Amino acid sequence: MKKIEKKILIIDQSKLLRNYLKEKLENLGFDVILAKDGVDGLIKMRNQTPNLIIMEFYLPRLGGVDFLKEKQELKGTADIPIIMLSSKIDRRSILKTGKYKIFKFLSKPIEIDLLFQAIGNLFNIKFDIDQSPCIIDIHLNDDILFIEVAKGLNKEKIELMKYKIFEIEELYDFRIQKILMIITDIELRYDLYEMLSLFMENIINSTNALVASINVLTNSDYVRNFFSKHAKYKFIKITDDFLKAIESFGKIDIFAYGEEIDNIQKDLISATKLDKEDVGLIKLKFSKEKIKITKDSFNNIEKEIIIAVIDDDLSILEYMETVLSQANWNIRVYEDGNLFIEDFKTIKPDLIFLDLLMPKMSGFEVLEYLLEDKDNIPVIILTALADKNSIIKARSYGATSYLTKPVKPELIIHKAEEILKSNF
Repeated sequence: MKKIEKKILIIDQSKLLRNYLKEKLENLGFDVILAKDGVDGLIKMRNQTPNLIIMEFYLPRLGGVDFLKEKQELKGTADIPIIMLSSKIDRRSILKTGKYKIFKFLSKPIEIDLLFQAIGNLFNIKFDIDQSPCIIDIHLNDDILFIEVAKGLNKEKIELMKYKIFEIEELYDFRIQKILMIITDIELRYDLYEMLSLFMENIINSTNALVASINVLTNSDYVRNFFSKHAKYKFIKITDDFLKAIESFGKIDIFAYGEEIDNIQKDLISATKLDKEDVGLIKLKFSKEKIKITKDSFNNIEKEIIIAVIDDDLSILEYMETVLSQANWNIRVYEDGNLFIEDFKTIKPDLIFLDLLMPKMSGFEVLEYLLEDKDNIPVIILTALADKNSIIKARSYGATSYLTKPVKPELIIHKAEEILKSNF
């Protein structure tokens, strides 16, 4: 890659996100400077004068707005453009920062193609970013890492997957030893085997898992052919039966894997019905029991976490409020969608738990309303509907993840924490 005479300063709390962006931007030809908080970023901005700053809005030591004020007052830094990353983008934040040379606001978890599109537009540079259709979904259930792939393979997302796995291992302080890959809707193309090789290398290098501890669930003859003919991977177990894939890891906990069994056992998950605009997004989800949540879990975030729960079952509302209150979040409960939408006009939550079957206003109607609002608030579907079509429909409306009733308290907390803290 030809050297680009531009310096980019990245200010973000997440070491993994900083390292990912540094690796990617240096490969594209930029000089990259890293900072872990507002004070560190201010010092490096003053000493090295970057051409662009990519920064997180909620920073420790020196918050985003205070950093921007300092930047405005320093000689030679006021006109440096900024791409702002935030887990919550609202009009209030935009108005507070409007006079500070913000080139672009992007929500976290970031969509990498939008970030590099913004950088390219700023510097009038065209980047060769892989836009191939691909959905990658990663989550941890009990001690098995599930990696679901559909629609194809994409170099950018394979690279990003490596950091997502690092994030899971760091979050749970857990060394991954068992991996189940679920590969569907893969069509034969000229570079399929090359991409599968890259995919496998990234999984093994990021987990250090033994090949013998990896199982593949697929109905694709092309994928079967790749593994059977590859000297390094030919001993990987391949099946189209979910229960067999799980059984080969040892003892099954039917409750722990109920969600996967409901949606995979009879028919492998297919993404073919997802809306076209959803195909290009990475949908990441993961969950594991026995993580301790304390009221200090989010002590680096400068704002109160608000979680909304929408369900017509009053006992479920009481249960969810009790469980989620353990993490010291502000919990708001609504017994129908209309009440939520009325409140939503003045108070925007950071996360929503949503039932699908409600008499006055269904969960799908709430999702449609949220799509029109364009605030990109993550939504976890909490439902007794475990069939594939309902989940696919909910995801096509923008749902981030789902839990099937009944659900353990630990899984509710974990799912909320993972989505709120996720960088990728």
